[in-house]
Amino acid sequence: MLALKFAENCLNSLYTHIEELSNPSTIQDNIFKDIVLKNSRTVFAKEMGFSNIGSFDEYRESQKITSYQDYQAYINRIIEGDRQQLTVCPTYMLLKTSGTTGLSKMIPKNIHWRTPYRTKAISAQWGLYEKLCPGILSDWKGVIDLSWQRKTPEAFIGGLPYQSITNRSSAISIDDWMPPWYTESWFSEDSTELISHLQNVLVFFLEKDVKAIVSVNPSTIILLDQLLKENSEQLLYKALKANSNQKNLKKLEYYKKLLQQNEKLSLGHIWPNMRLISCWKSGGASLYLKEVSELFPNAITVPFSSLGTEGVVAIPVDEHPSAMPLAINQGLFEFLPQGDGCSTNHCKKTLKFNELSVGSTYQLITTQANGLYRYNTDDYYKVVEYYKGVPRIEYMGRGATIHSFTGEKLCETDLIAAIEYVENELGINLRPFYCVPTWASVPFYKVYIPAYSKNIKDLGLESIASKIDERICVINEEYGHKRFTRRLNPVVIELRKEEGVFNRKELGKAGNISGLQKKYRIIRDRDNTMVA
Repeated sequence: MLALKFAENCLNSLYTHIEELSNPSTIQDNIFKDIVLKNSRTVFAKEMGFSNIGSFDEYRESQKITSYQDYQAYINRIIEGDRQQLTVCPTYMLLKTSGTTGLSKMIPKNIHWRTPYRTKAISAQWGLYEKLCPGILSDWKGVIDLSWQRKTPEAFIGGLPYQSITNRSSAISIDDWMPPWYTESWFSEDSTELISHLQNVLVFFLEKDVKAIVSVNPSTIILLDQLLKENSEQLLYKALKANSNQKNLKKLEYYKKLLQQNEKLSLGHIWPNMRLISCWKSGGASLYLKEVSELFPNAITVPFSSLGTEGVVAIPVDEHPSAMPLAINQGLFEFLPQGDGCSTNHCKKTLKFNELSVGSTYQLITTQANGLYRYNTDDYYKVVEYYKGVPRIEYMGRGATIHSFTGEKLCETDLIAAIEYVENELGINLRPFYCVPTWASVPFYKVYIPAYSKNIKDLGLESIASKIDERICVINEEYGHKRFTRRLNPVVIELRKEEGVFNRKELGKAGNISGLQKKYRIIRDRDNTMVA
């Protein structure tokens, strides 16, 4: 009964969300009242001068676009005890970012932002899974949720818990997100390390008929498969010891025989009835999708919501391969065309959601109920099409991952696209890789790939490097021009000899449930050494 109610609630959340997408202007007006007007008497609002504005347009015209630095003084006061510096609803927690653009930030979190906003978004996303695969939530014992983890806060700042958005210790009310597996042993255990948590998941589900895996990052699924292959005997021993059910024991004994015959277990072996995979599918995450598809060829793969610590941006509503409608009910959203830049307060006028051009890429500016106002996320999204009057957007990458020696502006997405193209053309795998901008009389980009990459020796490093360089020239005209005018030398490939250093050491450093396995990285010119 509980499971059926859960599935029904998620479906209702999805349908409500889709209905709101049909009336985006009214929804944005309501969001403006709920976030900006409701918080107009806070210290931040008074000091920034928006305590007397009456419309979204007036707000956009009068308020500067902000960065994290603009909030540091207010966050310091929150830490000192004034929890209502940014919002009327008191800050009760600080969220730790992954630090991809520098030091980890402290993003304020309040109950008003958590329950009516983020919880509603999560529920709608899970409603899509039930819509695409009817019965999958009512049969929830075959669902593996790797998108977050119950974890007691270990760090506190000014008495406020400080942890990742993907770690939550407990529900705060009956309206909070509490799926049926909330109290299951595999989920409720307070694991402090990603690897051990995933091993516990494998032991629990080894003999189960798993139908769905939900993970923010597809790398977590690949890691789960790696752990199974590397530790099959140990995991099987633990599963046999923990089980008394005769049917389960029979399946485990079958796996044991396979191992004795030198067969390797994989996720595809043990969960052949997989129906649905949900994970990020755009940006760097797209590099993993081929491997995920090979594990579960019969499962549909839908994108996980586009979100970050600062807020939810887009929620999937159908099977579109990589893009989803802007989450118009999650905050206020503004856009700057790619290339306009926003490093000063004198930015060009932003565009609203209904003023964007299909095929163009934009920098996202958002206002959220957590106390971030006209906040520059430094994230870029491409408009694929319009859905019910709302842009369907695809995440393209962060503005920070751009490098230039001579104006070429080589960005993460250029490099990923070029390497992926060459991989497909030659039938090879160059991942994981690092790219190091290398200074010389004529500078160049050096790409490090693992020495154990298959088939690369037969093709030759110079030949592969040449193809990558040629493809970057096609994708990035400025790079091509700088190469043509000999201001850049061609790409160079070198082998990284320490086998396994990318996947195991980097994964061990991730330490959170997002499964952040970096299969690429541009190390900018301030880095003078490779860091394993």
